[in-house]
Amino acid sequence: MNKMKKVISIFFVFTLLINVFSISKVKASSVSENGQAIVMYSKMFLGIPYMNAGTTTAGFDCSGFVQYVYAHFGVNLPRTTYDQVKVGTKVSKDDLKPGDIVFFGTEDNVYHDGIYIGGGRFIHAPKTGDVIRIEYLKYMEFYIGVRVIQN
Repeated sequence: MNKMKKVISIFFVFTLLINVFSISKVKASSVSENGQAIVMYSKMFLGIPYMNAGTTTAGFDCSGFVQYVYAHFGVNLPRTTYDQVKVGTKVSKDDLKPGDIVFFGTEDNVYHDGIYIGGGRFIHAPKTGDVIRIEYLKYMEFYIGVRVIQN
């Protein structure tokens, strides 16, 4: 059984590396394609485990995941959710576009973020013991969206 897990893990890492290096970086000025490119790139990390303070493909926390994805596109974001919510242009839930960052909590207590993918859903690193996954916004306490690229 351990041998099978190792083979699957090696295959997963190999596939991830191929995908990471096959997607070219895009500049943040190419309108709506950027949001879709961010969404496509972020989906490559589905199944990566949550890791407290994680900022690599070995494991991510929520803000580490958002920071990592945007860095691939040349967008430098602060490390924490608390600081990430302070950048970009604020957008309401109704005005969200794929690639926007979504934040959860309240103005005084922003505790989580992820990347909006469209259709009322977002991708995020939820919590210890979980993996990067896609979820509906309606299951979270939405606070605000932030646009850091031009969609």
